[in-house]
Amino acid sequence: MNGGEKIILVVGAGAVGGFFGACIARSGKRVIFVVKENYLSFLKDRRIWVRSINGDFSINAEFVTSCESIGIVDLVLFCVKSYDTEDAARMIIPAVGEKTAIVSLQNGIDNEEKIGRIVGMQKVIGGVAYIGAKLLEPGVIEHSAAGRVAIGELDGSITERVKEIGSIFEDAGVTCEISANIRKSLWKKLMWNVAFNPVTALTGCAIKEVIESQSCRGLIRDVMREVSMVAGCEGIEITDSDIDEAIRFSEGIGHVKTSMLHDIEEGKRLEIEALNGIIVKLGKKHGINVPLNRTLYECLSLIDMKRKK
Repeated sequence: MNGGEKIILVVGAGAVGGFFGACIARSGKRVIFVVKENYLSFLKDRRIWVRSINGDFSINAEFVTSCESIGIVDLVLFCVKSYDTEDAARMIIPAVGEKTAIVSLQNGIDNEEKIGRIVGMQKVIGGVAYIGAKLLEPGVIEHSAAGRVAIGELDGSITERVKEIGSIFEDAGVTCEISANIRKSLWKKLMWNVAFNPVTALTGCAIKEVIESQSCRGLIRDVMREVSMVAGCEGIEITDSDIDEAIRFSEGIGHVKTSMLHDIEEGKRLEIEALNGIIVKLGKKHGINVPLNRTLYECLSLIDMKRKK
């Protein structure tokens, strides 16, 4: 990253990008949000409003719909839905320079590679967002739980650029873990997502309701065990203790809805390919039977397909 004033580009101003971008902008950094044309047309003003469990705030926001004229930026927070990854990566090319760092804060384990194939793997840093948030309307975000990140070089090294990015988050009041094993962090987040997102989406229940249901709780644990088997074949060790930790964490979340349940309720496209879909794909690759993930994947794929008609 370059010296002097840092310019941060946030790709997507939804719940995740809007929240973290607004926090960084509030700390005094220059933040530019690149959004779709229809998002901009629905904005009431040029502000982002955050209704947060830690206190409400708003910021004057700089929005663009193209990266052609903003120049080279220092940091990109990549926060679009996983199915938009390649299109968004191509869109940011004019703003990416030799020293630009790109942090993916998306669901899934393969977004970094997708971005890297387009802009160069050396520019990409892994990231995991831990947050309960919802976009109420363009420019208005409801923050209901957590709100921290973990970032790390994909090769496990602790570099100066990662430390510098960590400081940007910390200065913004966002707890940032610098991870020497970000790939495992991505897999652990995936394990949580492939269990809780589909089960809440199909039942219409919040996290608190499914974790308190003995039948759903057992299903969630078994789905996670399938993920751990696939992860092992990919060189990532996920233990029963990791599964227990994920369950305990979920017990304290409360009446929070997953992103997939929000998408179901709002009639939006589902991130099923990046979640259960990739477990099914990798299970086939390694000859591992993952019947629960396959069932969840097929059920939600049908819902998704019917919406597109």
